[in-house]
Amino acid sequence: MRRGASRLQNSRMSVLGAIIAGGKGERLGGDKPLAPFRGRTLIEAVIERAAPQVDALALNVIATRVPRLRELFRDRFEFVCDTEAGDIGPLAGILASLLWAKGHDATWLATFPADTPFLPRDLVGQLLESAPAAAPTRKASCMTASSLRSTARVIAST
Repeated sequence: MRRGASRLQNSRMSVLGAIIAGGKGERLGGDKPLAPFRGRTLIEAVIERAAPQVDALALNVIATRVPRLRELFRDRFEFVCDTEAGDIGPLAGILASLLWAKGHDATWLATFPADTPFLPRDLVGQLLESAPAAAPTRKASCMTASSLRSTARVIAST
């Protein structure tokens, strides 16, 4: 069961997750999700934090990265590639992930940036506890994580 999901225990709501890892990684010299981080890759650190919080997890990546990541993760995750042409940033990954979640009849989609290895282990639970009770019945609802200084727009549950 998802950690921090008390509101969902007795309901049929499902929470799917997508790690947004479609960036070019130009500042790091490419392949940011596969960058070394504490003896493993950056994306593995994010997966460790995100996976226990959702019912299923997908990786949003650029198509050219799929073979390498499939080799690394085998069949542990679905791969979701951007559906929009051009370089429009993480919103393309969020859109592709929303379409993926809709295809799985999810109630919520939580998105996680691939370069954020220190995500709270109860982030999804915190977001769901803050959600209005009626939110899943609306056409759309979005919550984002924030601090006093900024809003993390890629860390969201929809």
